[in-house]
Amino acid sequence: MFRKGPKRASKVQESKLIKNAEKLAEDPLKVIPECRDSCWFCKFGKAEKYIKKISNHKDDKKYLEKLSRKGPMLSRAVAGTLLLTIDKKAPLLASAKTSRGDISYARKGNASEKYLLGVQYFNDPVVRLFAYHDKAKKGFYFYSWNNNIVCTGKKDQPPDEYIQNRLSSIRYRLKTVENNSTCGHTVPSSSASYVTLEWRGIGTRFSICSGCARNDVNLFMHLTEGMLSHDNSESFSLKGRYRLECASDCRDCSLPKTESITGELKEKYFSGELSDVKFLKDYKQSARNKLKKSPNAYVLGTRCFGNDKDLFLKGFDYEDYEEKALKKAIEGKPLVVDQNSVNELLGTVWKQKGKEIIRLFVGDEERIDELYESSEERKITPRDVLRTAYNIKKKNERLKSIPSFEPLPTEARMAHELAMVYKTQGKDETISHIDGLDISDTRLKALTYGFLEALNSGDSHQWRYDRTEIDVGKSLKKYVLKLLESEGDEYARALQDLMRMSGSTAKIVLEDGTELR
Repeated sequence: MFRKGPKRASKVQESKLIKNAEKLAEDPLKVIPECRDSCWFCKFGKAEKYIKKISNHKDDKKYLEKLSRKGPMLSRAVAGTLLLTIDKKAPLLASAKTSRGDISYARKGNASEKYLLGVQYFNDPVVRLFAYHDKAKKGFYFYSWNNNIVCTGKKDQPPDEYIQNRLSSIRYRLKTVENNSTCGHTVPSSSASYVTLEWRGIGTRFSICSGCARNDVNLFMHLTEGMLSHDNSESFSLKGRYRLECASDCRDCSLPKTESITGELKEKYFSGELSDVKFLKDYKQSARNKLKKSPNAYVLGTRCFGNDKDLFLKGFDYEDYEEKALKKAIEGKPLVVDQNSVNELLGTVWKQKGKEIIRLFVGDEERIDELYESSEERKITPRDVLRTAYNIKKKNERLKSIPSFEPLPTEARMAHELAMVYKTQGKDETISHIDGLDISDTRLKALTYGFLEALNSGDSHQWRYDRTEIDVGKSLKKYVLKLLESEGDEYARALQDLMRMSGSTAKIVLEDGTELR
């Protein structure tokens, strides 16, 4: 806490310390705490005797110098501080890091640093407590406010005046009923998460919800600002309630009523490291992480759907084909998902159910393994893998609907090939396939231009065709469109019609020997 090494004092610092010393000189016994207990032997009795002697010789420099080096630490600090009123200077100061920032004090006599700091700032309710740290370590309780410092011995019994001082300056609007002070949003019917800080010494519980919590307040630090004991946190208990908005009509809630607060989180809060807002945020995240490990209900964000899977699933925005995959994902054990993201939902169960989900669309086990591994090795999202699996399924379904033929004549073979690329891979792949063809036959080129027209890409490719090929291709457009949209027997007739309109007289024969006319 204390930084060693003197530093040269500024005029302002020096003047402040001298003025503090002059006020102390008016009544040095101010540093003796008021006793609010019936101790058999007061730990400050000896210091009080020495301070009375100091008070009687407060203008005697030699006497003060002598007593600044002998006797109890508290009286030494008083004698050293009163030397400032005689010397009227403190050219070199030491410095201490405190909750109030760096504080400078004068090294006078051989009292320990904490005593000097506390005595030289005896008029500061918080800093003055440094002078009583040694006694607090031995189990004594001290309460400081305004111009008062009280010792309650080894009893955790805050004075009423201290309690009122702390409660009157709380930066929350609290409603108090019996021994409960709340912000008003911690009733059973509320969905707000909250923290409850119980001050055992006065038997009062303070409950603040996450909506009312302030980022510039740590309620524990506020209540104990003028309190000193061996461990202030032992005078308090800290409990949390993690609540979710109920979106179902469960008869009995399966979620725990409270979630325990981790030791690490308590320590950070009691040390003042966390504000009320940050504490509640970390607490809710901790409670949520615990809930995710052993979910008892379907939870989306802050809404709990109990065991209603269908209602839970309605909270997600998904494509029609994804529905059965999501239903497979939420089978069995309930889930906790932070956002209504299909990827997050799938990702939550992907390691356990990824292959099962892919298998809903793809039957080839080797392909299933390949798709699943792509999500692991190439970091492809589950939703993208699902989309690929669905496209494979569509491709297979389309191929099943297309009839088989005996060996096709050249023009029909090309038209059938382009139609299959379109049905299985889409428009862009079809155009790319046409661009890669190396043909010079006018009738075949006119046929490919007909496909480009049907795919709305004729204009950007006209430079590769002559006028006749373009005109014929445009005339074939509607027949190409019919072929691309057809399936089954209709597909075979559409292929025959396209051949006839292209000028081909070749016959198209189905695999079973049926000749189309």
